[in-house]
Amino acid sequence: KNLMPTVQWLKDLGMNDAQLLTAISNFPELLTLSVERKLQPVATWFKEKLGMSDTHLSKIIEKSPQIFGYSFERNLEPSVQWFRDLGMRDAQLSKAIVTCPELLSCSLESKLIPIKEWMKEDLGISDAQIAKMVSAFPKVLTYNLETNLKSTALWLKDLGMKDSQVSKAIINRPQLLGCSLETNLKPTVQWLKNIGMSDSQVAGMIAKTPEVLERSLDN
Repeated sequence: KNLMPTVQWLKDLGMNDAQLLTAISNFPELLTLSVERKLQPVATWFKEKLGMSDTHLSKIIEKSPQIFGYSFERNLEPSVQWFRDLGMRDAQLSKAIVTCPELLSCSLESKLIPIKEWMKEDLGISDAQIAKMVSAFPKVLTYNLETNLKSTALWLKDLGMKDSQVSKAIINRPQLLGCSLETNLKPTVQWLKNIGMSDSQVAGMIAKTPEVLERSLDN
């Protein structure tokens, strides 16, 4: 198979050599995808459905090239519709996907739906609030439900935070759910206690200013 048409198509999209190297290293199969049957149809779909530009598509291919090998019916269409059903506008969804293309690699059945159900049932977070979180920090839906999301929320509750406080903190600062408990969150809380803050004061601070937990103690 002649690789040049594929490489030329990627370059015409606007990808530079560094981006090409990253994409091909991560997904060598990219070079085997047909321009006519796969690459161009997927590019056209992204442009027509979500208003993406060539620059947007170049970023997606660089970060998650495997997406251009996905099926419209089995992967792309259902995923995009799921986010729309959450209440995300196409402009928000386009930005989220360009920022974190991995969203489209997340399984609806084993990843996205269970996370949504947990957020709604355990934390009382609505679809509109989940959409807000994804718009602000799309990576939140790529985290592991058990080891990241549930464990962090449970830890926050164990600090003495009420359910409503935990929900508010997570909605306003979904990045918290990606912070390491052992190397980031727990040491920061311990430091706050060491300087004289009570458990209730720490809980109140996190509820009001959750980003304080993301600060490194090394600086």
